[in-house]
Amino acid sequence: MALPVIQSLTYETTLPLSGTVVQYRPYTVADEKLIIQGANALKDKDVNFYARNVKKVIKSCINGDPDNIIEKLSFVDIEWLLIQIRAKSVGEIIEAKFPDPETKRPTNASINLEEFVLIQDEKHSKKIEITDTIGIMMRDIGFEEKLRLIAEIEEKGAGVMYDIIVDCVDCLYDDETIYRVGENMTKKELAQFIDNTSGISKNLQEYIATMPRLKGEIVLDNGKTIDISGSEIAFLLL
Repeated sequence: MALPVIQSLTYETTLPLSGTVVQYRPYTVADEKLIIQGANALKDKDVNFYARNVKKVIKSCINGDPDNIIEKLSFVDIEWLLIQIRAKSVGEIIEAKFPDPETKRPTNASINLEEFVLIQDEKHSKKIEITDTIGIMMRDIGFEEKLRLIAEIEEKGAGVMYDIIVDCVDCLYDDETIYRVGENMTKKELAQFIDNTSGISKNLQEYIATMPRLKGEIVLDNGKTIDISGSEIAFLLL
């Protein structure tokens, strides 16, 4: 005998960075199992497994061509989708305990997922000029790259940032040629070029520091508030 089929509601959201309009549904129990597996992997420092599972769940929840949509998105838009899907699946309010910023004691708190907003820094620029004719064009950092950046900085310190930066270079250019990894330049050659170039370290670090981000607010029971980023909430959603 065929079991009843429950039709999921469909929602629509505009991704804050790319402007892409995406239709999605709440996640199912099967999807939630993948999220739990991802959470367990994250505890074991397996960032790649966690990222794959999160993206797999998002792909299963959106309409259209999910592979083509998801693989082109920056970490900000992936975090936004995860937040929206979670809000419609479980509820827009997260109840948890957070340390009071002054007393450090665990305090009851809530986060409204529908109040996250995109923060864009006017200083953020993808173009880093080295001379009048030579420069670097950066690209939006991906979801896995952002998670790896967070995990590796926490484990190894800020020195690993430059490894991430190399991965975030779209191209190197001069007045005659555009150089891209895999086409007319190797990753090693790019890394050596950056290592041997003076005067751009501050610009590269500023590119990372001023990347667009999602910001929400933790409201403690005592009335105090704490800012929380999209990356931080992505971990909490697990």
